[in-house]
Amino acid sequence: MGAHQLREDVERRLALRRSAAQSRSPIATFPFAVGRFTVHSLIQEGAAGGVYRAHQDQPEREVALKLIWRNLGTADDQRLLGAELRALALLQHPGIVHLYDAGTVAIDGKEFPYLAMELVEGQSLTSWVDTAKPDLAAKLRLLIAVCAAVHAAHQRGVIHRDLKPDNVLVRVVDGEPHPCVLDFGVA
Repeated sequence: MGAHQLREDVERRLALRRSAAQSRSPIATFPFAVGRFTVHSLIQEGAAGGVYRAHQDQPEREVALKLIWRNLGTADDQRLLGAELRALALLQHPGIVHLYDAGTVAIDGKEFPYLAMELVEGQSLTSWVDTAKPDLAAKLRLLIAVCAAVHAAHQRGVIHRDLKPDNVLVRVVDGEPHPCVLDFGVA
């Protein structure tokens, strides 16, 4: 990527962040149906949309539903969403969030894309370290697990491009921390 392209990319991302404050979720009340999913609550809002806790009826399970409500009018916006979808579809690793389904839903006469993913119950990497206060050996094991997940993505030709503590959730299973890399939106 040349300097000119990098600058355009950074400026576009900054504009997205500025417009995020003006973006409003099309979901005003809960529960709300999105295809085969019943949306129950908002987990987190981002620049392009939100991630919601939802229930899938077939197969029955709880999922994280990423609903993109920002206008995806440009080819670049659609390319980024398509890239995330393709990246997640390629990746099968215990340290990377699993994609279950994708589609669009009509809300108030507009089509909004969504991705249904594995619901990762946990804390961001930083929050978990601050709360759990692991020793150095435990921190290194966690870092090695994150590196293994990122390496698995690299082997499939996917570069995350936004790897940061907020995009790594740590879930504790049987007393052991397990990191999960998510948000491949700019991969």
